Amino acid sequence: MLRDALPWEAVGDKVRNLGRRLQGADATFPVQTLLPMLERYSLEDAARGAPKTWAIDIFLNVDIPHESLLPVLEQIYYGNEHPFVGTQRRVIAAHMVYVVKTWLEGSSRRGERIPFGSEENAGLCVDLLRGLLAARDALVGEDRQDAEQLQSAIQRLMR
Repeated sequence: MLRDALPWEAVGDKVRNLGRRLQGADATFPVQTLLPMLERYSLEDAARGAPKTWAIDIFLNVDIPHESLLPVLEQIYYGNEHPFVGTQRRVIAAHMVYVVKTWLEGSSRRGERIPFGSEENAGLCVDLLRGLLAARDALVGEDRQDAEQLQSAIQRLMR
């Protein structure tokens, strides 16, 4: 017996289908507009039960580059706009760590000599993690541990 899609699944499928059809073109599939909308939606009751990173995964599934997602997430994080204020900013901080983690994993899987495709990208990721780890209460628990491990791993790879 088939079940009806949950609201967050239906939204995700629609965005994913549009992204594939529009081939992630910036003019017709504006990540800088869509990602903040989905991040807001993910905090609503309609997205209850959704995987923690479902909004990010939608964009990764349609091959939006990691380096396009991070600046949008940073803008949300540092923009300090409702609903991403106070402890809710942790959600975005954790998503930035997740993007860096999946980017590094993909880079390793592809056998790239330089992680993240360039020293500049690697440096930006280290700086991002350093800033999140230095910020009071930006990351807690497992997210903080992931960020610390990632920062160490990237620095080791860059030597």
